[in-house]
Amino acid sequence: MKKIVKQMQKANASEQTYVAEYSCCGIKQSSQKKITPTLCLENIRLSDGTPVADHMWFKYSRRFRKLGELTPGDTIQFNASAAAYRKGRLAKGGYKTDYKLVSPKQIEKVNDGVYVPLPDTTEQMVGYVLKTAHKRISSNTIKFVEKYNDWVNKKNKNLKSEN
Repeated sequence: MKKIVKQMQKANASEQTYVAEYSCCGIKQSSQKKITPTLCLENIRLSDGTPVADHMWFKYSRRFRKLGELTPGDTIQFNASAAAYRKGRLAKGGYKTDYKLVSPKQIEKVNDGVYVPLPDTTEQMVGYVLKTAHKRISSNTIKFVEKYNDWVNKKNKNLKSEN
């Protein structure tokens, strides 16, 4: 299905509107040990229904976090452009060219639901992902969970003081 993305990238197609379903969240760790929260969108298609990809991973950026907590199956609409990237590792047989959607903008949750806010910072968000996605917590990642717990406790304290 990524043939569509490849065709759009080669044709220098401008930004398009896409619709996808939220699947899950995760984390990506760079070779420099930087941890980034990510989310997986599946059943990605153009707004006219043309299939684009079965799934793609995106950074769980501030723009996505503004949607609030997502549950599997939530429908997301966004604008993005297509781009080529190198996939693989030189040590494991070399690279190959693949295609992805970049710079998602005008991100909206299509289906209604209760809005539950997400953490403000990347560190808190990594803690949220580790905790809610039941990822293994190590001595290297416990600080993220602690920052998320601090954020939750502060939110709860603010709610109690409002009542």
